[in-house]
Amino acid sequence: MPPTDIIRIKALVRGRVQGVGYRFFCQEAARQAGLNGWVKNEFDGDVSLEIEGPPARVKQYVERIQSAHPGAHVSSVSTENISPRFDADEDFQIIF
Repeated sequence: MPPTDIIRIKALVRGRVQGVGYRFFCQEAARQAGLNGWVKNEFDGDVSLEIEGPPARVKQYVERIQSAHPGAHVSSVSTENISPRFDADEDFQIIF
């Protein structure tokens, strides 16, 4: 895939997103979409993540993580474009 067809975003998810399996949900959604990156809990109760892949799939992923988890309540998601890593071998990981 040409580099122009890949984006990477950094996101901060706020709301009730810890203690409900939200990171595992994010990981499974990314794997199903064929996206790379990571997700982790922050000390303040937020969840941060980076996600990389084709723009349309990244957009759909961000939309999905805002509303599809039945036990979480996402109050906001802020995103920022960052430089892609182009690491096709990378998987989507939960980091600590």
